[in-house]
Amino acid sequence: MRLFAPLILIACFATALYFLKDVTPEQPRKHKAHDHEKINTLNIEAITVEKRAFAPTIKAFGYVAAKQRSQLSSEISGRIEYIDPRFSEGYTFEKGTLLVRLDSATHRADLAIRLAEWAQAEAALNEERARAEQAQSDWVRLHGKQPAPDLALRKPQLASAKANLQAAQARVDKAKAELTKTEVRAPYHGVVIQRNSEVGELASPSMPLGEIIGIDRYRVKLPISAQEASLIGFTPSSTHIGTQTAQTVTLSKVGTHTATHTNSMTATQVVQAELMALTDIVDPNTQQRHAIIEYTPTHLEAPPFIAGDYVEATFRATPLTSVFVLPADAVYQNRYVNTVLQHAEQPSTLERRPVAVLWQDSDVALIREGLNNGDQVITTPLNNVISGTPISVINKRTDDNDDKDAVE
Repeated sequence: MRLFAPLILIACFATALYFLKDVTPEQPRKHKAHDHEKINTLNIEAITVEKRAFAPTIKAFGYVAAKQRSQLSSEISGRIEYIDPRFSEGYTFEKGTLLVRLDSATHRADLAIRLAEWAQAEAALNEERARAEQAQSDWVRLHGKQPAPDLALRKPQLASAKANLQAAQARVDKAKAELTKTEVRAPYHGVVIQRNSEVGELASPSMPLGEIIGIDRYRVKLPISAQEASLIGFTPSSTHIGTQTAQTVTLSKVGTHTATHTNSMTATQVVQAELMALTDIVDPNTQQRHAIIEYTPTHLEAPPFIAGDYVEATFRATPLTSVFVLPADAVYQNRYVNTVLQHAEQPSTLERRPVAVLWQDSDVALIREGLNNGDQVITTPLNNVISGTPISVINKRTDDNDDKDAVE
């Protein structure tokens, strides 16, 4: 009996442990049922996207230049005897202003000679007309109604006298034109960039007197990408100057304060500009084309921009239909976006999805393919996060259809 006592005690102890196991709640299993609540998730913001129409805003930079720029020179040779005070660097002048006058004594003398020759030719013609009338009377008196030869009526002599008068008139016109060339007048309203002449110097057609520009019309040459060129509205071979409907282009000096309504020279000015051309030449260095816009300043006494100003031009492009509009920083490497992948009983996860970017600038990106209506696109910057990362959406909103570039 003593031999079996230890075995009986062990059996009783094992039986007690078995029943205690069934009665005590299984704490580890309860903890396992709530494991997903303790998983670390990444807090993100997202927007729900829908396809809509959108008109991109194209921004480009360029220098303001005068449409008219000239090297002023004399058409004839001569010594400079007068220079207008306004023909100095920085001074403005009106169209037709006498800027430079050459010594005209020789040309005035030549004109006087030509006028005298003209007077002699006119007198000779009047004399010949009188002779022709006398010859006509003599022929009728002597020969009655018999036809008279031209020589008897002095018709060749009369024609020669008329030709001489015409030649004399031509010489007078030429002398007047040569005299006019001694005066160099402003071809348009403008400003002097540089003067290269002084009183007493000998001017010639090959010597520029100075450089001037017009201030009635300005142009800006804007470099644009091939992608932007496709949205402007011109065909690839478009050079139809003046046929493009004028559109409002906002021009502002780079680095200045932007204001909606002010008379300050440093504020943004809105001018009515014309999109004149889209060049058919690609710059080999930048691989860009150029859009040419022109505008006429309305306040010439205080123009908003002058030649040489570096400006930013902003204008609306052709509206695009059925595109997803995203913040530009929501697109990675120009081909990926992060989206929210929802699960039934588990936390949502991040899904990196490839997309087809139709157009992008510093503010927005337009997506043509890769998304569906109702998708949630993550807007929180996540550069080093991989697909499958658990996430929690803390701020979900819809795509802003009231965007200023949205099209109804």
